[in-house]
Amino acid sequence: MEKNEIMGFAYKEMDIPSFEVIGFTKITPSQVEAYQEILRNDDVKSEILRKIVKDKPLYCIKSRDKECPKDFWRYTIGKNNDDGHSENEEYKNELFTFQVKESKWLIFTLDVSKECILTGFIKFLHNDPYETIWEAGYEPTTSIVRYIEVHKENYDGHEMEFWIPVKKR
Repeated sequence: MEKNEIMGFAYKEMDIPSFEVIGFTKITPSQVEAYQEILRNDDVKSEILRKIVKDKPLYCIKSRDKECPKDFWRYTIGKNNDDGHSENEEYKNELFTFQVKESKWLIFTLDVSKECILTGFIKFLHNDPYETIWEAGYEPTTSIVRYIEVHKENYDGHEMEFWIPVKKR
């Protein structure tokens, strides 16, 4: 797995097999609105996520499907759906599963700490991640997934990954 840099951002290219994420989902035009509902405003959902994601990476997926009206996206926040989560009957029916298709991914590692947010994540978004991948010789795939933000199990408020499904151009 070779690490590279483009436009000042470190990235690696990885082929990742299909996997399933389980968590909560919201269809909305705003990522902030989805995050506030799932991670901040709803104590029940936040508590459930903390239980099922404990010691696991947290995946925040932006995608589009036939249920999304024009200018809306599906935001799914959860963890890899493996045998490590409890099938608690109280919330089992509220959880959503999302199948991430096998793909080649460009994975950018970004510092999102308060000290580096302007030179890390905000700068990355401001530079347009899709222009960045173009400069690296890739283009986004036609996958329904736009991107995935990944916060590792040892996430300490600093380093996160930003995954974009790609193909060589």
